Amino acid sequence: MTEAPLIPTAELGHLALVLAFGLCIVAIAASVFGARMNDTRALLVGRRALLGAAVCSSVAVFILLLAFVYGDYSLEFVWQTSSSQTPLFYRITGVWGGQAGSLLFWSWMMTVYAALAVAGPWPADRALLPGFVVVTGAVSGFFLGLTSFVANPFARIVIDGHVTRVAEGNGLNPLLQHPGMAFHPPTLYLGFTGLVIPYAFGMAALAARRTDAAWIRASRRWMLIAWAFLSIGLALGGRWAYDVLGWGGYWAWDPVENAAFMPWLAATAFLHSVMIQERRGNFKVWNMALIILSFALVVIGTFLTRAGLVSSVHSFAKSDIGPYFLVFTSLMLLASFALLWSRLPDLQTREPMEQLVSRESAFLANNLLFMGILFAVFWGTLFPLFSEILTDQRLTVGKPYFNKVTVPLFCLLILLMAIAPSVGWRRAEGRRVLAQLAWPALATAGITATLFGLGLRRPLAVVGIAIGVFALISTVVEIGRGVVARHRRGEGWLTAAVELFAKGRRRYGGYVVHVGISVMAIGIVGSNVYQEERDVALKVGERTELGGFGFTFRGVEDFRSADREGIAGILDASEGTRALGQLKPVKAVPILKPDQPMTLPSVINRPLQDLYALMTAYDPESGQATFKLYINPLIGWVWSGLLILVAGTLIAAWPDRSAERALATELRRMLGPRGAEA
Repeated sequence: MTEAPLIPTAELGHLALVLAFGLCIVAIAASVFGARMNDTRALLVGRRALLGAAVCSSVAVFILLLAFVYGDYSLEFVWQTSSSQTPLFYRITGVWGGQAGSLLFWSWMMTVYAALAVAGPWPADRALLPGFVVVTGAVSGFFLGLTSFVANPFARIVIDGHVTRVAEGNGLNPLLQHPGMAFHPPTLYLGFTGLVIPYAFGMAALAARRTDAAWIRASRRWMLIAWAFLSIGLALGGRWAYDVLGWGGYWAWDPVENAAFMPWLAATAFLHSVMIQERRGNFKVWNMALIILSFALVVIGTFLTRAGLVSSVHSFAKSDIGPYFLVFTSLMLLASFALLWSRLPDLQTREPMEQLVSRESAFLANNLLFMGILFAVFWGTLFPLFSEILTDQRLTVGKPYFNKVTVPLFCLLILLMAIAPSVGWRRAEGRRVLAQLAWPALATAGITATLFGLGLRRPLAVVGIAIGVFALISTVVEIGRGVVARHRRGEGWLTAAVELFAKGRRRYGGYVVHVGISVMAIGIVGSNVYQEERDVALKVGERTELGGFGFTFRGVEDFRSADREGIAGILDASEGTRALGQLKPVKAVPILKPDQPMTLPSVINRPLQDLYALMTAYDPESGQATFKLYINPLIGWVWSGLLILVAGTLIAAWPDRSAERALATELRRMLGPRGAEA
């Protein structure tokens, strides 16, 4: 270790953070003043201060990134999560590989989101601008304040009163040295932080008493983008767990998984119910409550994981930032719901629901099911904390509870997803609904009977797959019905399909999302219910069978990568007489952390099932290896469904230039040239 008269890059990074925090304060003050005094110049100052905060936080992230790339181990955070032996790719991911850096990364994303939303001509009613800047400035300022004064990623290592450069870093957690580390956390963070934008629009609308659908139109695309990133982040986390953690699955109802899943549930409910407000003027209070809940769950989940209150392989160590999160979360919830309560007279429903069986009722049932699932997940996640407070014993809630409570609700939700498009607004004609669902129902019955004949006879699984198939066929038929209608008006088949999606991006993009969810549902049922597993000890040349597949042990070979070394077991996989390739599960130890051995799985991906193997033990004297083998049916459908879901979200969120031009023309007419500048 050497004392370091170092170039003050870390101090510049910290200064940039403090400046970003100060600019958020300026943005709040200028926007409040501008709103009270009707001063356009003050509003512009607030808006530019928010842009400046994004620039300063970007500088801070860039400086921290350079510290990782060049190995500045005088920074405590860099020393904790990096080393010279860590490959460059994973040194970069170390920026968000620990608490202080991830909070900085989070703050940066949030300020960039806010800056993008206010950049250029303001896309919403000018009355929403002050409230929007105040809310985004306050939330961004809180996170920037944490990184500036509590969890500073630029803090130097000080020994005996001197700043010291340590010769070597501690290295990134071996489990985090996976390509998923480059994609899963940033994608999930983009979803989390993106929810601040629709939340800020909602609070701005309440503050300005603009309770029509203007705030929804302004924030819709932001919500879709945040929801898409949340969806991708959750799925990438599942894939990462499947590839690295070595238990043959991808979702374990872990508290940190649940903390990310709960905002997704609330946001999905909002995306459905908000259509009722746009079309009929209903659900105004409900939509505001959902938008508050969506972002509040982000902050609550962050509080639980960052404060170390839940036990998880994903969570961060206990730290002193918990009380700050608790205060901020409490104040945010109190202020948001107090503002909502004060505006209840302005949020009266324009038109009551006319009939129980209608599209509006279907959306209401959809939301109630989402809230039921959300409550079950919330209660199961926090129950250990409540039990510890009340009984001084931490009682855990496991996978059986979550599956037993949520699976029936998910089945009802997917069934409703299949039926709702056939139900009309205001009132539904029973015969028409039955006629539209007849062919999907008959096709589902035929497919289910075929699967039953092939041996898929577990009742709950058959019902689950049948519901997924029914939803898939119903949605595809609904899309096909639209294409046929345009074709009958003289358009070619390809033109009809393209124009259908071009003219109805939100509706048909949503249907594509439903197709993806149906495919994922089938894959989830198949991979959970029909999974087969076996623990087996084999000597060289011995063979075992599982699920109609053979596995022959051929011995071991040395394994070495840039940061790990160990052995890999070699298994020849076959189906009957046909060779399928080799599985090479690994037992390794990180070079820098030999006390943290790793068991890495090997997978052969097939269209209808995956072959998945772990080597849990190896005795060099006897030459015997112990393997854990899995057959995971239909798991590829989970990943395929995700890709379809992302495609549908992109379609739904894709800009409609004609609609944007019409909205811009309307705003110019309403505000005039001077007002449009702000």
